[in-house]
Formats: sequence, C-alpha cells, structure tokens
Amino acid sequence: MSYTRFSVEAPAEWEDALTMVLYAHGAPGLEVEDPAIIAAHLAAGDWDASVFDGQAVKTGRVILRAIFPGDMPLTSLYRDIASLSAEHGRLFAISATSLPEQDWQRLWRESFPTLCLGQKLVVTPYWRKEAITPGKKALFISPGQAFGTGDHATTALCAELLEKYMRPGCKVADVGCGSGILAIAALKLGAARALAIDNDPLCAASIAEHRAINSLTEVSLPFLEGDILLDAAVQNACRVFAPKLLISNIVADVVAKLALPVSAMLVPGGIWICGGILREKERQVAEALAAARWQVLERRQSGEWLVFCCRGE
Repeated sequence: MSYTRFSVEAPAEWEDALTMVLYAHGAPGLEVEDPAIIAAHLAAGDWDASVFDGQAVKTGRVILRAIFPGDMPLTSLYRDIASLSAEHGRLFAISATSLPEQDWQRLWRESFPTLCLGQKLVVTPYWRKEAITPGKKALFISPGQAFGTGDHATTALCAELLEKYMRPGCKVADVGCGSGILAIAALKLGAARALAIDNDPLCAASIAEHRAINSLTEVSLPFLEGDILLDAAVQNACRVFAPKLLISNIVADVVAKLALPVSAMLVPGGIWICGGILREKERQVAEALAAARWQVLERRQSGEWLVFCCRGE
C-alpha cells in the first residue's frame, strides 16, 4: 500500500487549529517539528540537545506532518486549512509527497548503527546479534525507548573512564541512569553489581527491558527510583550498597549539587565519574568539586562537553 506524507508549515500560534483539522480528516497521528522546544533544551544545557550545538535555531514556526493512504483524496483537507484564514497563502506552506510501498519497520531497524563505546564495548540494537569483533563486548539496546542509546559525547567519555578506573568485581552505581547503558557497560566490563538510580518512573521499564536483552538479572542490575538529592531513603540505600565507583552523566547543575552528598555514598577512596557538563559551566562544577574536596584525576573533553573523573578521600 502506498502513502502520502502531508506537511504544513505555519506560525507556531496556528499549531492547535491545524492539529484539529488534520485529526478531523483522519490523520492517525502527527509529527510536530517545533524549533522552540529545541531552543529551550539548548538554553537549559540539556545533554540530549547536543546534536544542535553551534546551530542557529529559528523559532516562531512549526511543521506538522501526517501520513495518509495514497488513494485518499486530500482536496477537502486543503480547503479546510485554507478556510482558517484569508491570508492562508502567506501563512501556510503546504506540501504532499507520495511515499512508495516499503517495509518501513525493516528500514527503521537498518537505520540504527552499531557504535563503539570506549575501547572494549560495542553498542548495537538487540535485533542485530551478528558476530562481534573478537575482543569486543556486546551491549544490546532497545532504540525504541525514549532514553539514551549511547551516542552522546559524554556517554563515550564516561565509558572510557569506566574502562580505565573500574576494577573487575567492584560495585558500581549509576545515578541518573536513564536506559541504564553505563550501568550495563560496567557489568559487561566486569563489575559485580551495578545499582541504577533515576527519578523518572519510566526508567524502571527501560531498565527491565535492557536487563532481559542483555541476559542480566535484577540481582546484578537493581533499579531504585527516587531523587538522589532530596530522598534520604535513596541516599541511604546507595550508602548501604557501598559502590566503589559512581557515575552521574546528567547536567552540570545537578553534578555541582551532587559533589557533597556523593562523597558520603562511596566507599573511602572511591571514584566518581561525572559528565553531561557543558564547557561554559565547567567553572561551576570545578568549584563544587574543590569545595567538596574531590581530587580530580582526569578531565576529558569532546566538543563542548566535559567529563571529570575524581577520587574521594
């Protein structure tokens, strides 16, 4: 079956009205491209907006896209959009593109690359279990999850430091774990157990799925939901777990706030790998590390992003 991709570009204030028209004409779902959301992430310094670093993001307009059956007439849809405003010719830019019949799921699966994470790990979608290069360890992911897939610069930097400073058989904690990629990386590299912590309840399902596709257990990869900065029970659970190494690949503001409490959660002389830090916020984190008496062992940088590796007292 063939399809038609229908797109309409418009001022942002018309998004709701256009959404209603598209759904009224049977759109099964919408893709909305809104640069204002990207700009907000960049302004906040969110790690997952790094793909847009250095780009000028123009806001004020949005693009709505919907897929319709190829044999569906769209004349009435054009007419109803035009009826929204007498100035529709100036306000809206409409296009319709025919899409050939294809196996879209197969194409989607083939679009995900296999990535190297550090020197020893290969990150690959769970359906691509072909032979791994000798000497490499496979870390399987589910790209359909709305969490990290290992392609961010600081994830790679954290993995490199994990390889260098983690000792086989030790316990590791991953604070702000997301999909748990770094916690699983630690286990693949020989950690005895890895405690995954996040304040997002959706992470529980992601961790469970990644346990299954990596043949791990809840014993080796437990998940704890809660805010490590505010929840005393979570802090205490981390102290009882007694990790030798802790990873927090989050954002600079949170890393700075964690500098003091993390020192009480690690065993004496433990290692803290902290990432997700934009270079412009390096001073804020460096001052927090110094105030909490962390010894900075290494500072690594990739583009505008930084990771510190520190040792506690």
